[in-house]
Amino acid sequence: MDMKITSRLLIMMFVQYFMQGAWNMTMGLVLSTYGMANIIGNAYALLGIATIISPLFIGMVADRFFASQKVMGALHLINAAVILCVPQFIEAQNSGMTLFMILLLGYCFIQQLRFLIASASLILMV
Repeated sequence: MDMKITSRLLIMMFVQYFMQGAWNMTMGLVLSTYGMANIIGNAYALLGIATIISPLFIGMVADRFFASQKVMGALHLINAAVILCVPQFIEAQNSGMTLFMILLLGYCFIQQLRFLIASASLILMV
């Protein structure tokens, strides 16, 4: 395999996992700092529920109707919009919308992009 493609895939995978770890590990600290400590458990539980549900729907769409790269790009744009909205809801202490945004973030981001990255990488490697 070409070294240029290999280095691009390595960078893509590193950025993907780094981006997930950057906000996921500090979510509880941010919520407790802004006085929303009572929803920390719910937020992490919703991430788990979203990762169970998301392959059923997004995986089906990605496999049958669209290319993995296009679905991955669309999910990244949705996640960027959600991540921009979350701090506003946290500062307003709107726990319902904060939990919904965290659910949406987990639904579109956590598990699904891992599989799409692996699929896109395998296509490029062949």
